[in-house]
Parts: sequence; structure tokens; C-alpha cells
Amino acid sequence: MGLVFQSLVIHLFVEEHDDAQEKKESRTIVNEFVNKADFSIEGGGEIDKIKLTAKLGYGISSTKTTTTVTEISTTLGSDNLGVLSFFYHDPIIKSENNGLYNVYSVFNGTVEATLLPKDILK
Repeated sequence: MGLVFQSLVIHLFVEEHDDAQEKKESRTIVNEFVNKADFSIEGGGEIDKIKLTAKLGYGISSTKTTTTVTEISTTLGSDNLGVLSFFYHDPIIKSENNGLYNVYSVFNGTVEATLLPKDILK
């Protein structure tokens, strides 16, 4: 059985597009994933007034580092509006009241974004 590693964050690079000369750049994002498990069992008893104890242990860990390179094409007149990061542990829906939903959004001081859930079964 293999281990499946998933990213815990989505990064959005936001720019305002202006018509001008084009520029290309690469951005590299490095993610490191660590899985660790430790198991142990301890037991004992007494035989002929001799106390016996035993402890067995086992541990396993794995680390995987992934590097993603993204090519970004922009125009030289474009304005960089920053990066927005959504983490998977952040709730998409923060609360609900009478069918109205309070949803989670990210704001970097210039741009705000919201991820909205979609029912894919309809």
C-alpha cells in the first residue's frame, strides 16, 4: 500500500492585467509532508515469585518533499496585487442561520477572495 500525499494549501497569485510588453517568470513552491507513527506494548507477570516485564515497540516515519514550478506570464504594465492562501483546515462555511451562510474569505489588504462550495451531485 502506498502513501498518498496531498497539499494543505492553495496559493492564488493575483495580478491586474494591463496591455503592454509580456514578461514570463517561474515561481517555485516547496511542500514537505511528514507521516509518523509509534506503537508500543508493555506487559508483565510473575512466575514463581519472579517478576517479569516486557516492552515491545515499533516506529515508522516518512517524509516527502514536493517541488512545484509554475510559469507565470504577465505584462510589464500589470500590477502585482499579492498572494492569497487558502488552507484546507480553514472552514469554507463558517456558520448558517435560516438558510443564509457566512462563508470564509481571504483578504491580503488589496484583494479578497472566497471559495464557494458546489453540489456536484446535481
